[in-house]
Amino acid sequence: VTTICLTKENYLPWSAAMTMGIAACGRIAYINGRKPEPAETSGVWDIWFLEDNQVKTWIVNSVSADIQPFILQKKTARDMWVILENMYGQKKKAIRTYQQMKTVYELRQGNLYVAYYYGALKAKWENLDYYFDVTWHCPQDQALYVAKEWENRVFLFLAGLNDEFE
Repeated sequence: VTTICLTKENYLPWSAAMTMGIAACGRIAYINGRKPEPAETSGVWDIWFLEDNQVKTWIVNSVSADIQPFILQKKTARDMWVILENMYGQKKKAIRTYQQMKTVYELRQGNLYVAYYYGALKAKWENLDYYFDVTWHCPQDQALYVAKEWENRVFLFLAGLNDEFE
């Protein structure tokens, strides 16, 4: 379904790729909760069980070996998905926000081309934006914040460039 293997650091790209892949296979309802387990006595349980196990297999095969024990014994694909989302994807987790900010501030150009360095930094900013999802009550404050944040990001980009650009 995806070639991205979930680690402790890449939940966002992994979940986006998995969601696309599972949806493309017609099985998205198994992870979003819209296809709960029917009664075993119903005529559709066998098909549900087969398809849910197919999604569970995709999930298990797309996570790193150190993450597999947390989900391997879960009953449904939805249970697995929720566990992973709670462990690695919660928007309000302070520790995740800290980790994302730390990677942004530590990134340097090093041996990367400037365009690749900018792309890597932009990807980290997008991950950080996920954790800083704020609902604004005043559009003017939001505009001021976005402008200031853009300025800070320009400074971070410049600070991470190699000395040859000074």
